[in-house]
Amino acid sequence: MGVNAFKAITILSLAAIMVVYNNCGSPFASPSALYFESNIYGGSAASSYQAFAETVYPITRTNCISCHSTQQPAHASDDLKTAHDAIVANFKVNFSNIPSSRMVKKLREDNHNCWGDCEENALEMEAAISEWNEAIKASGTAPEEEAAVDTNVYTAQSKFLSEEFAVSQNGVKLNVINLNVDAAMLNPPMVKSASSVDGIYLSVPNAGNTTLANNNPNAGSASLNFVVRQNSANYRIWGLVHAPNTSDNGFYTNITTTSSGIKEWEIPVTNEWEWRQLENNTFTMTTGTHSLQIRERKDGTKIKKVVVTSDATFNGNTAADLTAVTLTYDMSEALKVPGILFKVDLIDYDPYSYKFQNPRIVTTAVDVKVKNIKLLVNGSYNPQHSAFTIVDKVATPAIGKLSDYAMLVIKDKGLNGDKISFSFEELKIDDGIIDDPALAASEESFRLNVYPISRTNCIGCHTTQNPPHAHNDYKQAHDVVLTQTLVNFTTPANSRLVAKVKGRHNCGTQAQCDAIANQFQAAIVEWKKARP
Repeated sequence: MGVNAFKAITILSLAAIMVVYNNCGSPFASPSALYFESNIYGGSAASSYQAFAETVYPITRTNCISCHSTQQPAHASDDLKTAHDAIVANFKVNFSNIPSSRMVKKLREDNHNCWGDCEENALEMEAAISEWNEAIKASGTAPEEEAAVDTNVYTAQSKFLSEEFAVSQNGVKLNVINLNVDAAMLNPPMVKSASSVDGIYLSVPNAGNTTLANNNPNAGSASLNFVVRQNSANYRIWGLVHAPNTSDNGFYTNITTTSSGIKEWEIPVTNEWEWRQLENNTFTMTTGTHSLQIRERKDGTKIKKVVVTSDATFNGNTAADLTAVTLTYDMSEALKVPGILFKVDLIDYDPYSYKFQNPRIVTTAVDVKVKNIKLLVNGSYNPQHSAFTIVDKVATPAIGKLSDYAMLVIKDKGLNGDKISFSFEELKIDDGIIDDPALAASEESFRLNVYPISRTNCIGCHTTQNPPHAHNDYKQAHDVVLTQTLVNFTTPANSRLVAKVKGRHNCGTQAQCDAIANQFQAAIVEWKKARP
């Protein structure tokens, strides 16, 4: 099978895997539809269909019809609407960053079934998508409205992921690549099996204890793509294998992106699952994408983990730890409490995707309320990356984990070009108080009316000194004013805040103090209006 076809099928397989990860246990609704860009400009969906028919559709119908008239994504379907929706609903175009659209990158980066020079074809597709987008923009005028206020809390962006992997304290070795058999492209009779005892593994089921030649056209095989991050002439292949006897203990291997050729892998008999190395063979590989083929030699041999490494001290028992990195974000400033971290583990899953898991808050003294986490790649959110958007938890010093689900995330520019950040619909210190609209209204009115006067005139003492009615956190200042009876809503002029200032408490001349007291009194009157 050609490399291009392999990549295409791998991507489709990845999409299926993503659905599994993002719907494990069916905790999610169906993915939300991508709204037409025309909605932004006031046009209709019909405008998008018409623009598509005049721009991208002629290209796909001319060049992609042999596969994608029925094969997903069916962007060359006989039915215009089906073709249009196959692109839009599956996020194959990115109108805000057209060169990053999958319809473009498949041509430019993957050389996927180009109809001429791939770069020229990619530019043609780019231009067509741009025309499509411009036609949508011109189709209507959006009504004027106030811009929505973004109240989400955002982390900073990570370093480029290649840099994150290079940081020594992450415990990651650049020369150890953990391949994912679950994402392997299979050629029968090689199959993927799964059990509660053995997990997921690859094998050719026993059919007579046959031993095949390395060029047998009927041999089953598995192809696994992987990314090398460090040049070396000493890469070796390791596998976690089950080879119970001398009739079920052999594969052939071939790193097809090198000139090493097919290698015979005779595996010493194992007792259940054991790590074994392809002995007496090393491979020269440079940074970039490579492909390993595991080919049938003796049916009945099983393999469930594969590691390619130039580390001479490699220990298979720690393989799972060597391709993961922990991204750490300091949330102290956002929460106004030092030492609070948000952490998530990232695995370089395969050449096309990352796997994120174990999001957690590390806190030592306070509880943190967390809701609806969105993962952003280079500042953009893809609705398909939704596993953590159902989070609604309070993280405590004892239990900080926020989700048991893992999530596959499509790469944008790859390790050398991708930065990861997160947004939270809600991230705040949890004080155990149930959300109360009346309380929120009181706090907001206090913030707008009374709090600025305290912060302007009393910050020198009363940010920390009792009573801290000029506290850095306006909600704490609000509570102090109420609980220590610094305000009298029945007779605002009798409020302690007013009386203390009129008594010339750190306010200057009598005229200056009277002016500030009058400000406090008027502000309390306004604050009262927002309270029940």
